[in-house]
Amino acid sequence: MRVFITGANGQLGRELVDVLLKCNIEVIAASHEDLDVKDAACVQSAILHTDIDAFINCAAITNVDYCEDNQEEAFLVNGKATRAMAIACNKMRIPLIHISTDYVFTENGRGPHLETDRPTPNGAYAKTKYQGELNIIENTRRYIIIRTAWLFSKYGNNFVKKICHFAKTQDEINVVSNNFGNPTPAKALAYAIAYMLPKILDDDFSAFGIYHYTSCEITSWDKFAMAILKKASELGYLQRDVRIKSIPSYSLKQKAPRPLDSSLDCSLFLNTFEISIPSYLSYLDEVVSEAFASFKD
Repeated sequence: MRVFITGANGQLGRELVDVLLKCNIEVIAASHEDLDVKDAACVQSAILHTDIDAFINCAAITNVDYCEDNQEEAFLVNGKATRAMAIACNKMRIPLIHISTDYVFTENGRGPHLETDRPTPNGAYAKTKYQGELNIIENTRRYIIIRTAWLFSKYGNNFVKKICHFAKTQDEINVVSNNFGNPTPAKALAYAIAYMLPKILDDDFSAFGIYHYTSCEITSWDKFAMAILKKASELGYLQRDVRIKSIPSYSLKQKAPRPLDSSLDCSLFLNTFEISIPSYLSYLDEVVSEAFASFKD
């Protein structure tokens, strides 16, 4: 099996490369320097002229405030790029796996949200990611869109690493208390995709569509931060008390809107692919350890 991955230098992309290679799956890993997804002709050429069994798109601009200030770029990367991918994958009759986001439910009330719930994206990031979904649905049949949330990993920048960094020098950390979602280990998602690949490559597979995949817990950002600090203390990296000060999201005056409750229901993924949904707590050891190790001189 041979798989092409875009966004291979991101935290999910890097976890995917690690996991797929461990599973003896051949990988073509393309970072944004290797393949500019904004260039439709290059994207289609890469797919049409490479012998691959599946295409996985992890490329995205995920900084929501950056997207608000750079909407044209966000639309090209998060939205328009998927059209070229879908058209080329459809021509080659290979499945396209695309990573999307819980943010499509920015204005949709309380979760957990089902795949059948009506998306109500608000803000440039959410709208461009939803456009990316629509472009895939309109241009190919063999697709798996995976909406995930609150990704963290030993790679890249993420919430777990930020909290560990703050804890090194601060006795009190302000964290939002009224936004709810599912922290998701990128490594767990990578293994889920690796396990799923042979199933969707089977000629008899017909359950293409949209799926949700996150950890099984629903929590708030401040409770997530408390769990991170607790793990850091248990592992011996934190030798003093650090307090999480819970604050409302409106006090931050952020540019881009954030969903108050974008938690996802993952039952469809679990039932279709028979893959267990992990607890994010079981993945904190590795990421917290990596974060604190990086602080050493």
